[in-house]
Amino acid sequence: MNIRALVAKVAGEASGAVVPFSGPAAEAVMTELLGVQDEQLEILRELKSTIGRLLDVPWKSARIYMEEAAIPGRSPEQVRQSLEHAAEKLHEAIPTQPDSSPGRADARVMLAIVFAILGDHQASRYHAEIAYREARAATWYLVKSLSSLRRTEKQEQSKLIRSWYNDIEWTAAYLGDPDAQNVKLVRDNVLKIDNIPGQAVHQRSPRSDLPVRWREGARLDFVYVAWKNAVGGPGLEEEFGNQSLAQVLDGPRPNLRPAYVLDALRDQEMGSFTGWEE
Repeated sequence: MNIRALVAKVAGEASGAVVPFSGPAAEAVMTELLGVQDEQLEILRELKSTIGRLLDVPWKSARIYMEEAAIPGRSPEQVRQSLEHAAEKLHEAIPTQPDSSPGRADARVMLAIVFAILGDHQASRYHAEIAYREARAATWYLVKSLSSLRRTEKQEQSKLIRSWYNDIEWTAAYLGDPDAQNVKLVRDNVLKIDNIPGQAVHQRSPRSDLPVRWREGARLDFVYVAWKNAVGGPGLEEEFGNQSLAQVLDGPRPNLRPAYVLDALRDQEMGSFTGWEE
């Protein structure tokens, strides 16, 4: 299971059940979370970044507690205790990662997921917002480092960076934007946009000529992020390489023109879109 599907599942379970989960639901979610963690670590190993410290004691301890939360037959209180211990160890692991590193953003977004499972949505949103900024800073540095690589290796690294960043951005936006719950995951790779204050009409009628804009005043805008992932937004160089770090972190996000999406939206129902990158 990829990280996006897991986060959507966690949000769905949390909205209709007592959290943290127990029984088969807890076992399934935690087993999938451990699998996602393995996938993220593999991506980080392939990136030209240092992740040795990611495997330090706090991170390993957090993983052990998450494994305990997946043990069959445990009570809700036992699951909660294991998840709270996992959160404590992730808190300890984050400062061991270099500033503006993929490992730091990855540990932070994992903490946001654990808090979501615990039902602490305020803490989850808080860490998701920080993870988003850390991921953008890490991606800026990674893109800047591409200039020293040969063409083939640069292409491979660019693809990995984009894949990693898109997943972290999507996850952080889904957990960190309070209005994300108004964007319904109808089925795999399909979103249905309900009424969200401040969203332009074109996002319900995508064939409008208006550009897709970041929602004014929003720290995170899941509709914008999901739209960009679905239909393709700026390339790495445009989004990161040609910008200063200050612009990447605090500058305005580029508008997404409907021209990006005409093919992707063909034969789709009004108000739905499909096909973001996996």
